[in-house]
Amino acid sequence: MSTKRHIHLVGSMNLPSSEEAMTSASTVMGEALLRLPDGEPGPRRGWVFYQRSMFTHNRFLDAPGDAGPGRADVLAPRVLRAGVNPKDIEFPELGYAREARNSYQWFAQARREGRIPAHLRFQVSLPTPYVCLVAALDPQAVAQVEPAYETAMFREVARICDDIPHEDLAIQWDICIEMVIYDGRSSLPWRLNESEQRARLHRLTAAVPRDVHLGLHLCYGDYDGKHIVEPEDGTKLTEFANLATAASARPLQWIHVPVPIARKDTAYFAPFANLRLHAETEFFLGLVHHADGIEGTKARIQAAEKYIPKFGIATECGIGRMHTTNEIRELFQIHKHASND
Repeated sequence: MSTKRHIHLVGSMNLPSSEEAMTSASTVMGEALLRLPDGEPGPRRGWVFYQRSMFTHNRFLDAPGDAGPGRADVLAPRVLRAGVNPKDIEFPELGYAREARNSYQWFAQARREGRIPAHLRFQVSLPTPYVCLVAALDPQAVAQVEPAYETAMFREVARICDDIPHEDLAIQWDICIEMVIYDGRSSLPWRLNESEQRARLHRLTAAVPRDVHLGLHLCYGDYDGKHIVEPEDGTKLTEFANLATAASARPLQWIHVPVPIARKDTAYFAPFANLRLHAETEFFLGLVHHADGIEGTKARIQAAEKYIPKFGIATECGIGRMHTTNEIRELFQIHKHASND
């Protein structure tokens, strides 16, 4: 490939349809883009809120003070319904495999017709089971419900891998709350020790067959376009990336980390010199921001190059909530120019 840097799309794109998202992204970015997500349109644009109904309309769960399942405020955190044994909890299909199958059918046809590049893999980005649980449940209920919901999520992964040829498929785990907990500076009520982090990372990576490309998006949150806390520098991201690499049940094809717009200084990037990744793992820096365009992107690239010999580029999180259609098209152009610089 002729480009200097690869481009990574985290997943979500605030465009009207999967077809428009995939066509627009691949047309602009071309050979620099290795994997193509479907943009997560419609209800998936809200990330974990796509799963809200799995908890609000669940016969095993109630909101505190409910007169019965599903009768309380839909935003109220759920608890285990009185008398329910956690071992009896079940979840139906979660919807991710169905959405992936539908989008892949368009992807495969468009590729056959030459409307998207032949080298691309179809990318499915998934929130971790843990982050879906903490977004919907009372903290005391997370451990009780986690085994059943994790089983359901891994069932979705298995169905995706059954429906899509492995040589065409890439799966990304979006790791947010776990990353923020590891950082240690937020006031979130959830806690995970290193052993628990390792165990979850091992299960997440073991769920994806080795011939399917697998990557991790390390995230500090994106509610209303803002991080839960801003990373102080790359230290905790480096530590977590190394932890994930060591805990992984298989090689990883990529790891993506955020870079706040204000961080054009070399101090932010210096800790990444301590990364210990698999030889086949490509590192992506989320340093593309619409607000300061190509000049700001170039400044962050130049600062990063002092400590990281090779990396690809991306936005710091998904672009499904805080950008208009025109801004997203402009973002694609910024990626294109920066990858060729």
